[in-house]
Amino acid sequence: IIGADLVASASPDEIRLDTAQVQLRSQPEASPSMLTASGTVWREQGRLVADLSLGLDRLAFADLPALWPEGVAEGARSWVLENVTGGEASDGRLAIGLAANEDFSGLTVTRATGTLQGSDLTVSWLRPVPPIVHVGAVLRVVDPGTWMIELLSGRQLLKGGSLTMTGGSMRIVGLMKRDQTAEIQLGVAGTLPNAIALLREPRLHLLDSHPISLNDPAGEVKAAVTVSVPLEAK
Repeated sequence: IIGADLVASASPDEIRLDTAQVQLRSQPEASPSMLTASGTVWREQGRLVADLSLGLDRLAFADLPALWPEGVAEGARSWVLENVTGGEASDGRLAIGLAANEDFSGLTVTRATGTLQGSDLTVSWLRPVPPIVHVGAVLRVVDPGTWMIELLSGRQLLKGGSLTMTGGSMRIVGLMKRDQTAEIQLGVAGTLPNAIALLREPRLHLLDSHPISLNDPAGEVKAAVTVSVPLEAK
C-alpha cells in the first residue's frame, strides 16, 4: 500500500463509508492500481448487513500474484493466476451485499453485480489447448453464483497456425456451491486446415478418437465450438 484516504462516520448501529481509496503497487517500477469503496454496514435483526460499491481503475495481470492475497477466494485465485497470464483489467465496478453474524461468522453474499474490462489478455480456456491471445473481454458478475465472460476479439493459437476469434463467451455457474461448471462458446474464422487442427485438439475429444481423413484440405471457414466442462482442480 503506497497511499490511502478514508472518510467515514459511525454510530452504535451503523457505519457509513463515504469514500475509501487505496493505492497498491506490486513492484517499485510498476504503475499503481487504485481500489475504491463506499457503502454502509448496519445491524438488522441481530445480524450485520453490508451494502458496498467497489471500484478498480486498472490492474496488470502480471501484478496480480502480489496484490491478491493467498487464501482469499483461493479457487478463483488459482484459476486466474494459471490461465490469465497477460494483459490488463480496467474500469472495474462491483455492487455487493453481505450478511454475517455479529461475530462475523456465517458470512454470506446476498447480492452481487458488476463489470470489469479486459484488454490484450492471454487466456488459456482449456489447457493444453493453446491460449487465445490479444483478447478483448468483459467480465460480468450476473449474480453471486454466476459469472459471464464475453470474449470480444482475439486470436486462437494453434500448433503451426491460428484462427481469428469472432466472438464467444464463458459462463461459470454454481460459484456459491461445492461444484462449478463452465459453459464455453467460441466463434472462430480462418483456414480449413487450422479449423480442423482446433477440432483435433485431444483435450476436446472431438476428432482424436475418430479422426476424419482429409487430403490437403483448403478453403476458408467459420466455425463454432461449444464445450461444457466441470471446473475441477485436476
